[in-house]
Amino acid sequence: MDRANNPKFFYGWVIAICSFISASSYGFFFSLGVFFKPLQSEFGWSAGLISTIHSLHLAVMVLTIPIIGRMTDRYGSKKMFLLSALFMGVGFSLCGIVKELWHFYVFYLLASLGVGATTALPTSIVQKWFVKKKGLALGIVVSGIGAGPLFAAPLANYLISHYGWRTSYFIIGALLWIVLTLVALAMVDKPEDIGFRPLGGEELHSTLDVEPQKA
Repeated sequence: MDRANNPKFFYGWVIAICSFISASSYGFFFSLGVFFKPLQSEFGWSAGLISTIHSLHLAVMVLTIPIIGRMTDRYGSKKMFLLSALFMGVGFSLCGIVKELWHFYVFYLLASLGVGATTALPTSIVQKWFVKKKGLALGIVVSGIGAGPLFAAPLANYLISHYGWRTSYFIIGALLWIVLTLVALAMVDKPEDIGFRPLGGEELHSTLDVEPQKA
């Protein structure tokens, strides 16, 4: 069934919203500063650990994005989003049981393995869904990266003040796993997979059809 010209509903906007949510999940990595005070109070870790851990997180992110891109070409974005949801959910949850510094490094970097798919793939997928209004759709997606810290840090602070830092990590991990799994299930690589054309794609085809043949 070709629903390309259905004016009532275009699934690409669902993709854009899900991509915004996916990108905004990155904001929880900026909540490390909120967690550090209770971690320092309990373990006596130095303040320099924040920059060290975040630098390692960025290194993992940079190194894994090309790998995720290659795996996406082979297995599809849905599986990569599901894998990322698992990495981030389990990684953040395990941060709630740390007893030693190396535990925190391992669990935090495990969560970092999921970042590549949640931040890089959405822009790639959205571009396949839009010819018309592509700039708006991409703007929605990219704004998620900036919007994430605006709610992640206050939420983390609220949870810590009410439930303690360990339970807060469990809650955040579970929340990320649930939300990102739902995002993964809603994701579709390209509109043709479910009977759509890219928004504005029919106009492009019409233009090409009427274009005069060159000698």
